[in-house]
Amino acid sequence: MRLPSLSWTLAVAALLSTALACASDDPPRGGTGSPDDRAQLTAFELDDQHGAPGRVDAGTRVLLATRDMDGGRALRDALEALGADDAWLAARGAVVVADIHRMPGFAAEWFALPALRKRPYRMLIDRAGEATAALPGREGMAALVFLDRLSIERVAYAGTPDEVRALLDTLEAGSAPGTR
Repeated sequence: MRLPSLSWTLAVAALLSTALACASDDPPRGGTGSPDDRAQLTAFELDDQHGAPGRVDAGTRVLLATRDMDGGRALRDALEALGADDAWLAARGAVVVADIHRMPGFAAEWFALPALRKRPYRMLIDRAGEATAALPGREGMAALVFLDRLSIERVAYAGTPDEVRALLDTLEAGSAPGTR
């Protein structure tokens, strides 16, 4: 009996994890980004893709959050195009957070986390979906959540790398959240 190739196995795993994520009964999260949607977040800790603890707290000015592969890909491609690394993110008070709780455990361990470890910036990983449950989000999009001492000032959604880049371009080092 011939075993399937690694690329075939990866393709099946990706399709399976996407199908499971799409079949979820989770309601859409977040709002329109209007002032009426302003909410106060609670500081939280998560491990990053290397297993080191990280924190979102009152010093965080913007969260770059993803909940699925499409949003994650758009954010990754935009950050890559900007040459973003830990120093670039820190200068802007930005923290990258990925909610992967809907991804099957084997897919996270064998495929997603090894790929995330190759990135030149830190990503906090929510494996249970609890720490990031209060964060706004839309299916297939990255969310940029602008904060002032954990109070949501503004939320912007982007589904393509160009849209994400346009929003990231407004994050000048040392500037106030969401202003330029």
